[in-house]
Amino acid sequence: KARRSDAIVTLVSMQAQQEKFRANNNSYSTTASSIGGVDTTYYTYSVSNAGVSTYTLTATATSASKQTLDKQNGTTCSPLTLTQSNAKTPPDCWQK
Repeated sequence: KARRSDAIVTLVSMQAQQEKFRANNNSYSTTASSIGGVDTTYYTYSVSNAGVSTYTLTATATSASKQTLDKQNGTTCSPLTLTQSNAKTPPDCWQK
C-alpha cells in the first residue's frame, strides 16, 4: 500500500505539472517524463488522451513488482488513473 501511495503522490504531482504546462502552451503535455512521471522499479507512468482540454495520467505496476497483486476491497489497483477533471480510477484504490 505504501508503494501505491507513492504512485498516487506522483500522479497528483504530474497533474499539477500538467496545469503549469497548459498555462504555458496551447495544450497539455503528451509525455509523462516532461511533467515528472519518472518510471520506477514498481510503476511506469504515461499520458494519454492529451489535448487542448483533456488528459489521462496512468500509473501501471511493473510486471516484475509485487504491486501487480495490490488490491483494495477486492479491486486490483493497477493501473491507477487520474484525469483533468480529477476522475480517479479505480476509486477504491484512491481511498486512504
